[in-house]
Amino acid sequence: MIFSKVNYFDIYSLLFVILEMGRKSVDKVRTNNPEKRRGLALELMPLLERQGLAGLTMDGLASMVNRSKATIYKYFRSREELLDLALRLKLERIRDFVPLLMDVEQPFLDRYFRAVQFFLEQLSTISNAFLADLRRLFPNIWKQVDQLLEYSAQVLQEYYQEGILNGILINIHPEMLALSDRFLFQEICNPVFLQAGQLTIHTAFEEYFRMKFFGLVKEKKV
Repeated sequence: MIFSKVNYFDIYSLLFVILEMGRKSVDKVRTNNPEKRRGLALELMPLLERQGLAGLTMDGLASMVNRSKATIYKYFRSREELLDLALRLKLERIRDFVPLLMDVEQPFLDRYFRAVQFFLEQLSTISNAFLADLRRLFPNIWKQVDQLLEYSAQVLQEYYQEGILNGILINIHPEMLALSDRFLFQEICNPVFLQAGQLTIHTAFEEYFRMKFFGLVKEKKV
């Protein structure tokens, strides 16, 4: 029979190449649309912050922003990829407290209060449920939070050192101050700690910054 002469290996190879070309074309669409990816991530993040991440699916994500699941998959391979970008953008925004804190053109103490106010405003939308779910369900993505806390402690150490050198803050080794920040930041971001104290991440940081700073500022001599 004529079909006996068909080289099935060649047919399978051809089909594989066609499928690979199709898959790569989809990948190209995903990677070449950073604005679309960013827009979807920014749109979803406020919703995720309030609702938490338990039971999160691509269907659920699509429903939140009134898109089809196919549209979400067009730009993201998985919910983890989408969440990773959404959190990254959120934390980038939080990092904007640094220029406020280190603006040497402004009075030293004013810089602190402006930076802390901005920092707290960014935290005000984050629910305890979101923190708990992120830490428990997505530990690899949670590492971004750890990196932000470490970076924040380093920046504060520079700020403390400046204040001590200028005689505005009491003379405590800035590395010790930063070490206490690192420890407390980790505890404040621990959902177990927040639940035990009936705190939100916003109120916990607010209390800590107020306690820490007023304990550092030198009393003015009359």
